[in-house]
Amino acid sequence: MKRLSIILIVLIMGVSGCSSKSTEMKSTDVISGYLFIIDQLFAQAHNDIENNDMKYLAVDTTQMIEMNEADKAQLLSRLSEKYGYELLDKTYEQLVRENLIVNNVFSNGALIQIKNITLKASTITADASIYFAALGGHGFNRVQIEFSNGQWQIQKTGETWVA
Repeated sequence: MKRLSIILIVLIMGVSGCSSKSTEMKSTDVISGYLFIIDQLFAQAHNDIENNDMKYLAVDTTQMIEMNEADKAQLLSRLSEKYGYELLDKTYEQLVRENLIVNNVFSNGALIQIKNITLKASTITADASIYFAALGGHGFNRVQIEFSNGQWQIQKTGETWVA
């Protein structure tokens, strides 16, 4: 009887452990969510992108949570394939140090930042921006996207801004 009780306890713990993990987001879902947010930034900044002689697309991945180095490489690869720019995994400060941003202007590129991220089940909430210059950028504050019916959809946005 004691042995049966131990087996039941182990089984119950195993089942409850599995159910809590099933609500976690997979890294492929996180990557596709970040890609969706970046696509929304590109759509919002379309005219600025058209008028900018872009060679580089820098993505600051330092604040993108739930991504290891392989996930970051996959994100950058997919962005390069989709948009055709040379991809840089760099922060604003790194771009300034490397003289790619001079006098607050990224003259031949854009910087994507996604930060203040919250992941919950099938929802991502974040602040996102695309930066060209001190007075040249677009962004969303507290954009919330949800994976539903096989695709990401915007559920709500806080402020949408243009500088």
